[in-house]
Amino acid sequence: MNDNRLSVSLPERTNLYINNINSKNKNQIEVLIRDGLIGCRSDEDFYISVISFNTLYSFYQVIDGYNNNFNIVHNGVRTSYTIPYGNISVNTILDYFITTHSDIMITYDKLKNKFNFLKKNQNHTVILELVNCHSLLGFRNNESSLTLHETIATTSSIPINVMSITNLFIHLDAGYDLSINDNNFYNHNLTDETIKGNNIVCAIPIRECYNGIISYNNNDATTSFYFKCN
Repeated sequence: MNDNRLSVSLPERTNLYINNINSKNKNQIEVLIRDGLIGCRSDEDFYISVISFNTLYSFYQVIDGYNNNFNIVHNGVRTSYTIPYGNISVNTILDYFITTHSDIMITYDKLKNKFNFLKKNQNHTVILELVNCHSLLGFRNNESSLTLHETIATTSSIPINVMSITNLFIHLDAGYDLSINDNNFYNHNLTDETIKGNNIVCAIPIRECYNGIISYNNNDATTSFYFKCN
């Protein structure tokens, strides 16, 4: 008899080792498990736990398409812009606005760590639309459209943060067979501050310097990231 299911020992545990060495996109890993390879009977429960995780801290704090996009609506005409990606500084943002936006004046308050925005022509309407660069420019996630004035500066509502990526999150994508039974919750949504459900199975803080190794090890197999699956 040919049984294609994995043979497991007691207590039943299957370790899944994943790497992105063959991934075309080094920032994203997609793993598809063949139907029937891992399963359990109707009277059994299936749990998932992240035992260990390692990755090189080689990604930038500002990632193209992730946290560097904004629009400017000048007299009704919307134009999209991207802050240069990489490990940037305040001066990078200042230089970018100065060289690309002749209709906006931007200054930096060193004491408060905030930007000030003014429009240069009082006869023009200038609106700054934040797509996903809120942290870089110093605004909250629910602040998305800012009308600029000529004499009264629009100031960052919170201190700017050019080191905005502080955690890595491992999650199960929605729409596939495997999901956790009891959702976790988060408030990472850019459009509002509502708590929403998610399938995050592990959160890893970034404590290392750039080009170091980010590691997580659940050495004693505790229930910190241990979830019952549907």
